[in-house]
Amino acid sequence: MLLEKRTAVCLDIGGTFIKYGLLTEDGELSNFKKQKTNKNGTDGLIGQVIEIVKELIIQSDENQITGIGISSAGQVNHKKGNILFATDNLPGWTGIDIKSIIENHFKLRCCIDNDVNCAALGEMYFGNAKGLEDFVCITIGTGIGGAIVKDSKLIHGYVGSAGEVGHMIIKAGGRRCNCGNRGCYEQYASASALKRDIIEKLGMSYLTPDNGFKLLITDYQTDQKLRNIMNGYIKYVSMGIINLLHLFNPAAVIIGGFVSEYDFLLKKISENVYQKAMPEFTRDLMIFPTLLDNKAALFGVSTYIFKEIQ
Repeated sequence: MLLEKRTAVCLDIGGTFIKYGLLTEDGELSNFKKQKTNKNGTDGLIGQVIEIVKELIIQSDENQITGIGISSAGQVNHKKGNILFATDNLPGWTGIDIKSIIENHFKLRCCIDNDVNCAALGEMYFGNAKGLEDFVCITIGTGIGGAIVKDSKLIHGYVGSAGEVGHMIIKAGGRRCNCGNRGCYEQYASASALKRDIIEKLGMSYLTPDNGFKLLITDYQTDQKLRNIMNGYIKYVSMGIINLLHLFNPAAVIIGGFVSEYDFLLKKISENVYQKAMPEFTRDLMIFPTLLDNKAALFGVSTYIFKEIQ
C-alpha cells in the first residue's frame, strides 16, 4: 500500500490487549488491529512489540514512516522513554528503556508516553476535547488511568508520572492493590473491580462466553441485587471524579473505557458528581465520553511524532 502522507507506526500497550495501526499526520487510521498482551515477562513483551512494528512497516511504504509512537499503561518517563513502574498487569515491564530498544532495532525515532496522557492528546487534537484548554481525562478498564491538561498542555509532573489517579487512596485499609497499597481507587472503580464484585455476589451468570460481561439498563432496573452492586460502583467512580474536580477545577471531565460504553452508567455517575461536588466546581462543568473510544491513545501518541510535543 502506497502512503502519500507522513505516517506513524502507533501502538497502545495495555494490560489486556495491544492495539496498533498506522496513522497519518491528519488523523487517518489504517491497518488497525489488536492482540492479547504477552504476559511472559520482559523478553516476551518486547518481542511482541518488535514483531508488531515489523508487521506495520511491511504493510506501509517504509519511506513515509516518520517514527514509532508507543502508548503504554504504567508510569512512563516520556522524555527518557523508559517505564518507571508497571503493575503485575504487565509483568517484567518496569524499568524497560523501550525507546532505546525500538530506536536501536529499527533506526527510527520512537516516542513513548503513558496511555491516558496519549488518550488525552488524541481527544484534544482529534476528539471531544477540541478547543478545551483545561480538562481531566480518565480511562476505566483493567485499571484506572488519568491525565490532566492545563492551558492546553499535559501536566507530566517531576518525573513524568502525574495523573496516576487509579492509585488515589479512597478507602483506608481497603482492598490490597497490585501496586502494594490498600484502598486504591482502581480497586473499587475499575471494570475489573466491578466484574469481581458481580462474580462474588451474583455468580457467573452475568459473564459472556469470552469471560467479559454485558450490563443492560433493563437488568439494572429490574434486578435489585445487581442494582445494589452498581450503585456502590457508581458511588466510587463519582468519588474519584469529585476529588479531581476539587484538585484541578477543570472545564471538563472526559471518560474513556468501560463506563463510556454505557449511557445509563455515565448518566448516573454524572448525576452523582453534580449532586455531591462543591457547586462552584460543577457550575459550567462538562462530563462526556471519549469520541475516539479505544483508539484515542493511538491518535494521541501520533502527535508526538508529528507535532514535536515536549
